[in-house]
Order: sequence, then C-alpha cells, then structure tokens
Amino acid sequence: MKKKINNSGTTDIFFEQLENSVHIESKDIPFGKEYHFKDFTSNKNSSGTIKRFFLDSEYEIAIAKVSGKIDYEFSNFTPMENIIEVAYCFDGKAKISSFPNNSSHFLRKGEILIYSFKNNNKLFKFEYENMHTISMNFYMDKLKSNLNLSVGNPIFSEWSEKILNIFKNGELLHIKSNNEIDALALQLKNFYPYDIDSFIDFKLKVTRLFFLILKKHSESGEKKTHSLISENIKSILKNTPVSELPSIKKLCEITRLNNYYLQTSFEKSEGMKISHYIRNLRMERAKFLLETTDLSILEISIEVGYENPSKFAKNFRNHFGILPSKYRKKVLEERKIK
Repeated sequence: MKKKINNSGTTDIFFEQLENSVHIESKDIPFGKEYHFKDFTSNKNSSGTIKRFFLDSEYEIAIAKVSGKIDYEFSNFTPMENIIEVAYCFDGKAKISSFPNNSSHFLRKGEILIYSFKNNNKLFKFEYENMHTISMNFYMDKLKSNLNLSVGNPIFSEWSEKILNIFKNGELLHIKSNNEIDALALQLKNFYPYDIDSFIDFKLKVTRLFFLILKKHSESGEKKTHSLISENIKSILKNTPVSELPSIKKLCEITRLNNYYLQTSFEKSEGMKISHYIRNLRMERAKFLLETTDLSILEISIEVGYENPSKFAKNFRNHFGILPSKYRKKVLEERKIK
C-alpha cells in the first residue's frame, strides 16, 4: 500500500511524483526515511530502495539502488529555493532526458551530474538500469546565510558566483570523477548513520565530497570563465568612446556580476586590475592624439575622460615618464629632423 509523503519541500515533490510511476512504501530510519519501490509495468518487475537523510537545513542526501530497469517522468517546476543537486554513480547506468530542450545526458559508473533546479524545462524523463547512486541536494540560499556568519561576503560571493556561472550553458553538467573523489565516494557507498558519531562522520564525508566535485569542475572551467569575462569587459571598453568609458560599478551592472568577482576574474586573466587597463586605454588614446592632432592639452584631457588637466598630466607622466606637453614637443622635434 502506498504511503502519502506529507512534506511540502522542493525535493519532496520528487517522491510524491514517484508514487505515480511505481508502487512505493516508506518507513522512518535514523536521521531520515527509507523508500522501497517496485515497478510492475511492462513486465519489468523492477525494484529499488532510496535512503534519504536530512543532514540539516542546508542539504540532504539520497542513496538509491535500482535492480532492473525503471522509467520515471518528473514534471518540473520553478522552485522558490535555489537548489543544486550533485549525483555520483557507483554502479549501473541512467539516461536523463529534458523537454522541451530535447537534451539527453548519460550517467555511468564513476561519472557525475551536477544539476540546477532552476531551469526552463517542463519535463524530465529518467531511465535507470541496475543503478546505485548518491545524490546531494544543497540549498544554496540557506548555505549562503549560514556561511556568512563566519566567512566574509566577498569571499562567499566569488564562490557563489562561480557555482551559478557553471549553469549558464544548461541545467545539467556531466563531468568525470577522479581518484580522490572515487576514494571518498566509496567510503559512502554502504555507510549509513545510526548514531550521533556516525551521523557527524557521514555529514563531514558528504560535505567533503560535494566540495571536491565542485572544486574539480570549477578548476577545469575557472580559467575559461575568467577569460570569457575578461574578453567581454575588453569588448565593452573597446566599443565605447574613451571619454565615456564606464566605471567599474557600471561594468558590474552591464555584466550582472558582483564587483569582487568581476575584478578578480579580470585580474586573474589579464594580470592587471580593470582600473589599470582602463587607464592604459586612456593614456594610449592621449598619446595618439598628441601625435596626430593639434588639440590642446586641456581638450585632450577631456577627450580621454579627465576633467582635471593637472590630474591627466600627472597620470600621463606616471605612465610614460614624461609630461604630455614635453611629449608633444619631442614628437614635433623628431619630425623636423626627419
């Protein structure tokens, strides 16, 4: 007989919809629930278990074992919570299809899927075959709130921005594991908490696994991400008149990135701060105008974005080692000699 799952959280809806596809029973276990399900459709006679652990308000874990083949459809919705799911496959295989995007992802032994609950798909279809997985659902807003108690906002903002950026090209990411992740995942394969000591050990291992997986993906894509952000900033600056170059605050608004992450990404990619890059653009433009026009120093300073000609002259000298007036004089003298 089916038991109704009364919880109303985002991930509870998964289990509520699962009841529509298979026969399911549940029971309480230490620190969570255990679900037994059977699929008698299409003569499959498949079965499985899901052990679900509520570690705290920030995240929960589900360890699933499927014997045989089970197909399941999940009607998607846009949750209020910002949830990221990370799934690691111990054994077997699965196919996850999303609609209307009509994209498919395959999950096999030693492979990982990272999934954002916030996406534009209306339906997901899951096809499991003799599969054993661990899934970690992290509630990012709650995690952010708790981490901010001990971690500075800029540090968390950079990390959070990095995590959210990985989903820009899709709601599902497929990555390969490594030896460190495999070793830790193996410790969790058949390890279930039964008392406080084992619960704390379990929680620490799960948290470590989650961050190892995110670290592996972020490190592989971090350099590319920084480069893309940098190229975008340079493109914006290139297509803007020097006298109207945007402030860093304006660049944050245009790119929809926070100040810390924007500047950190640019500096890691270009080896200099955005402010230095903008100053270089101004100085090179000023140098060009001094060489090719009869504009006054005041006019040139305004042309390159300086209202104060004294400040312009000082920055020019710091950059080129010579005052703009003397540089123009030098250029004219060199032309006479030629």
